[in-house]
Amino acid sequence: MPASHRHIVPLSLLSLLLVAHASVAQDPMARGPVRVPLRKRIDGPASNFKGSGGDLVINSTFASQEVDNLRAKYAKAAQYLKGVGLNVDKHPEKGYKPTAYSRRSDAAFAVAQHRLDGIQGTALPHEVSLDAVRPMPLLGHAPLIDNINGNLDLLYTVEADFGSPPQSLHIDIDTGSADLWVPVNCRSCANDGLNDGMSETYMRGTTKCSMTYGIGAITGVQATEKVSIASLTVPVQTICAARKVSQQINDEPISGLMGLAFGTIGTMKEPTFFENLLSQHSVELPIFSVYMTRKEEFGSELCLGCFNHDKMKPWFVPPVFHPVISRTYWTIAMTAVSVNSKETVPVNLIAAIDTGSTMISLPHDVAKQFYAKNQGSFQARWYMYPCNAELSVALHFNNVAYSVHPSDFVVGKPDQDNSTSCYGAIIGADLAPNFAVVGTHFLKNWYTIFDYIGKVGFAPSINQD
Repeated sequence: MPASHRHIVPLSLLSLLLVAHASVAQDPMARGPVRVPLRKRIDGPASNFKGSGGDLVINSTFASQEVDNLRAKYAKAAQYLKGVGLNVDKHPEKGYKPTAYSRRSDAAFAVAQHRLDGIQGTALPHEVSLDAVRPMPLLGHAPLIDNINGNLDLLYTVEADFGSPPQSLHIDIDTGSADLWVPVNCRSCANDGLNDGMSETYMRGTTKCSMTYGIGAITGVQATEKVSIASLTVPVQTICAARKVSQQINDEPISGLMGLAFGTIGTMKEPTFFENLLSQHSVELPIFSVYMTRKEEFGSELCLGCFNHDKMKPWFVPPVFHPVISRTYWTIAMTAVSVNSKETVPVNLIAAIDTGSTMISLPHDVAKQFYAKNQGSFQARWYMYPCNAELSVALHFNNVAYSVHPSDFVVGKPDQDNSTSCYGAIIGADLAPNFAVVGTHFLKNWYTIFDYIGKVGFAPSINQD
């Protein structure tokens, strides 16, 4: 692709799961944007990680677990992407006007281009949100905690309120699934759960439910409950009341998970929390956005019905939007993967933007081609490359290249004496034909906007400072 047609933005990657943090809602039908700081935890199971900083050592079984968990989570991806077995798309964004994406003056864009280091050429978006260049009111902020282990940000958590009176639980926010679960009277669960006997709004059902994620699996019974995040409430939200969770989930400091993919893939065949907010017209805009810090105790957030300019670099540079391919996962077109600017692997992949996954998963043949361009790389359980190599990696979506800082591409060293090789954040996994999963190793470097009209937008994160 000619240089004049490339849009290259400095980036980095490195992290794992995303979770949200909220507080008690005061008006269930209040309409407006809600900014929810995320709680981030990173110390993970001690058996998988040793050391800190650039010397982080990762148990060799961790790599296998990551791939196995992805395969389980995306077991139905091939059929979903073909339109098979989907729930009816109720288009909860009906009634909302499309967020106004229109180009500002040439002068304003010239300033924006000048301020964005590394961006050149004509690949700027044809349309840009007018709201992206002026402040928006933001509500519902809550504190975030980040626990760090070496290079890894293993978990971001947020507090949501369940029931009447409210019971606060830390839940994972996952754009790669579409169900909501929390432990309810779960004797095998290590973390806090919902006490249904203390809630006036809990309604137990009889239908069994089960879900599998990148961090394990749960089983339980469907129920409905009042759920709030910050100042937004869904009075009757379908949840899976978990009675049993896997040991992997017990090892994590979470008390549930909220799916934010399209409800078409929900195993309970019910709208997601955000889709219910849209149906209630509780938010001003049909979007939500995510910002994740890197090795910082506070600062991450989920923004419901809004986006936060303060988390973008600089705030007036508009996000670049990519059309959603399939209203299942948040899928966009990946067109290439490159390293050191010159070595490029052209691809034609459907990439799921997944806040609930950690690594960047590419088909095996693509991962093999990518690492073949890096001298000294090889495949063990996970692809590895020389630790002293400074790789400048970029993912290309619709021919827009987002660069990855070398220090963020390294995940850690294997648990072998005197190893000079490091695990890379790109892994190989054939989850579905021509399918990729882009996790938090990428997302924490880009402020990400999920637009229910059918777009995913990226803006340079302040993490790039």
